[in-house]
Amino acid sequence: MPEPVRKSVPVIGIIFLLLAIMKFLQGESWVVWFILAIAFGALRLIPSSQSTAPDPEHKA
Repeated sequence: MPEPVRKSVPVIGIIFLLLAIMKFLQGESWVVWFILAIAFGALRLIPSSQSTAPDPEHKA
């Protein structure tokens, strides 16, 4: 994946995640909104314990 795409913020995923949280707090159906948030990349906001090794193609 290109570097700008990897570092971009998943705005649509965040919106769906916020909708899921609002619906959960209101006691309504929230699962669909949460699945959409996952599909649109909202979980990329959570830092992973994976080390970010440099790409072999980008040698200095």
